Amino acid sequence: MREVRELHATNGRRWPSSRTHFGRCYQRSMGWCLAACLICTFGCEKFHPQPLDKIGLEQRAKSNTDGNVTVSVAALSKEEARGVLGVDLDRKGIQPVWVKVENREAIPFLIPPIVMDHEYFSPMEAAWQAHA
Repeated sequence: MREVRELHATNGRRWPSSRTHFGRCYQRSMGWCLAACLICTFGCEKFHPQPLDKIGLEQRAKSNTDGNVTVSVAALSKEEARGVLGVDLDRKGIQPVWVKVENREAIPFLIPPIVMDHEYFSPMEAAWQAHA
């Protein structure tokens, strides 16, 4: 069975009829929709983050107190970072660090992260580095 194409003459050019053109566009769009659904279903990695409580960062953190302010810091290992964050930041040269600040003073303090480390990556910057 042969496909019959209807052609319209317009300004000396011949175009497929709207019925044939619509059929091809519909098939292509359905193909793209199917491909997108398959990619979304099977192409996405499932991520189940590990709670920070299970890692024990607070137990091994180094702490320092000045007045009524206590700062605790612990660096995450490559395996811990992968379990908690779901990405290998070590591959990009980023060392994730857990920081806890307890302020029991009457006045609030603001500590900009860039003051602690001039090579500080914000969460968005680290995510951008890890996605590539």
